Amino acid sequence: AALAREIIRKVAVVILDAAAVFLALVLSFGFWASVWGLTFEFPRHVRNLFLFLPILVFTTYFLEGYKPLERRRPERELEILVKSVSFSFLFLIAANYVLFKTEPVSRYIILTWWLASLVLVFAQRFTLRQIYHRLWRKGLLRQRVLVIGSGPKSRLLQTLLRLQRHPGFCFVGLASDDAEETSANQTNGCSNHTPLPRLGAVQDWLRLVQKHKVDLVILAFRDFSDEVHRQIVSILGKCKEHRVRAKVFSDVFNYSNAGFEIDEFSGFFVLNHSRLPRERIFDLAFKRGLDVAGGLVGTILAGLLYLIVGAMIKIEDGGPILYKQEFVGQGGSSKHYWKFRTMKLDADKIFQDDPRLQEEFEKSFKLRSDPRVTRVGKFLRKYSLDEFPEFVNVLKGDLSLVGPRTISRREIER
Repeated sequence: AALAREIIRKVAVVILDAAAVFLALVLSFGFWASVWGLTFEFPRHVRNLFLFLPILVFTTYFLEGYKPLERRRPERELEILVKSVSFSFLFLIAANYVLFKTEPVSRYIILTWWLASLVLVFAQRFTLRQIYHRLWRKGLLRQRVLVIGSGPKSRLLQTLLRLQRHPGFCFVGLASDDAEETSANQTNGCSNHTPLPRLGAVQDWLRLVQKHKVDLVILAFRDFSDEVHRQIVSILGKCKEHRVRAKVFSDVFNYSNAGFEIDEFSGFFVLNHSRLPRERIFDLAFKRGLDVAGGLVGTILAGLLYLIVGAMIKIEDGGPILYKQEFVGQGGSSKHYWKFRTMKLDADKIFQDDPRLQEEFEKSFKLRSDPRVTRVGKFLRKYSLDEFPEFVNVLKGDLSLVGPRTISRREIER
């Protein structure tokens, strides 16, 4: 219960960040000491650590890097850490030139310390994320959630979280005025399967929060009329009064191309869609630059993997190393990408001869235990190594590092 508390988790992350940065300094110091065969004054560099850590913590906090892990995707985590660690080192370098310019500090140690910090801080965050996910799957450290609003909205929320494999919530039930929602006899445990049991009316939500020891309230109403708006404002006010965390779930403003801001004069929430075409051109150029850089690095790695993975595939069944897959590109054109082959040579025949596989695939386009996958293929899929040849398509411009996943014509028809 203590580890599930937000403040405890924040303190733990701050301590782990500090430990990762200190370890990065020790590794950097030891590396250059062994390369040069010289003895440096380690305490002088530790002094830099005490200057660096407060700036790192403040910058990470300012960039919302200490929010709970379940509210942030891994790519956003990486973005925040690169910004906060890099800014903190720039500040450290400036401080050394201004405050400690009479005492020499190794630029090589600073550079390798920065690189090692980027790797170690993200590594410990990623490890912590994996630990929490494993505990969540076992039913531990989950936040107990009460949904207030309508049944259909609660089911949509659960579906979206399930698609994103978000296991950090334990739904205790639904407080709803919908007459068609069924009541529940059970009042304990989690009900993470749809539909949620109706525990009472909306006006009973505070009693339900106290009875079921709820950590988070999610408001998911069917519409946003004036009456519903007043109801939401009232519930949020009482949540603040009783120190209960609350979220509002709505697809009313689900429009990714607009900017969000608060009008400082009226206090209204504003969707801003007044970007100029030249700003859009700059964004596309910058995105393409990232794709070229990432695609180049990924293609080099794919070339190195080709030698190792290719040998493994040849040893297993002697078949081709790569597999060509068609997908629909931008504008509806047909394009192809390459992947390391993960299926057996007679995969199509296995599928055609097994009606059970065909029925399962028709339902979800996925197979839980696919008999067509080779032993090497299982390993490649587990760590997504089979997708590395796709970096060639990123370099060509057919795919992007950040964007929608590929889709076949058959899937589009569905």
